[in-house]
Amino acid sequence: MPMRIIAGEFRRRLIRGPEGNDTRPMTDRVRTSLFDRLNSMGMLDGGYAIDIFAGTGSAGLEALSRGIDHVTFIERDRSARKLLDENLADLGLTPRATVLATNALSPAWLNLLPHKPVDLIFCDPPYPMSRAEESRPSLVQMMDYVFDVSAPGALLILRTDEYTPPLESQKWGEPQTFEHGSMMLYFYSKA
Repeated sequence: MPMRIIAGEFRRRLIRGPEGNDTRPMTDRVRTSLFDRLNSMGMLDGGYAIDIFAGTGSAGLEALSRGIDHVTFIERDRSARKLLDENLADLGLTPRATVLATNALSPAWLNLLPHKPVDLIFCDPPYPMSRAEESRPSLVQMMDYVFDVSAPGALLILRTDEYTPPLESQKWGEPQTFEHGSMMLYFYSKA
C-alpha cells in the first residue's frame, strides 16, 4: 500500500506502506494537520527525533522531509523494518536515520541513541497495547525514560484510537488533545 510524503524536501515522493492490518500509518489528512501544527510551533527547525513503534516510518520520514536533522526509528517487527529501510534508502535518508530493532518498552535502547537530547518524539503503540490496563503502566514508564533524554521544550506525540484516554505521566504532565476522526493525538510538552 503506497503512501506519500506530504511536504518538505521529499514532497509527493511515494513511500512503501504495509500490507494487512498489523501497522496503521497515519492518513495524509492527519499527517498534514500534525505536521502543519509542528511547523507552526517551530518543532521542525532541525534537531533530533525518535519514532517509537515506527512501523514503516511515515511520521519520521515526514519529519526528515520537513527539516529534522536525524530520526531514530524504534521498530521490532522485521517486515515493517524492511520496508522502513527500503524507504530510507529510496529517499537517500539512510545517513540521517538510525533504525533500532528492539523492544520499545525496554529502556536499553536509550543508550543506543546517536543524538541526545531529543527534541521531538512520536509514539504510536499498537492500539490494543495503549488500551489494555495491564500494558499502560509500561508505556508510561517508557515515556518517563524518554523524558530523561529529551531537551527542554521537547514534545512527545502519542497516537491512540478514539476510545483510549491519554497516558498519565507525572514527568510529562497533562497533554493537549487533538481529535482526528477515529484517532487521538496527545501532545505532551517538556516545559
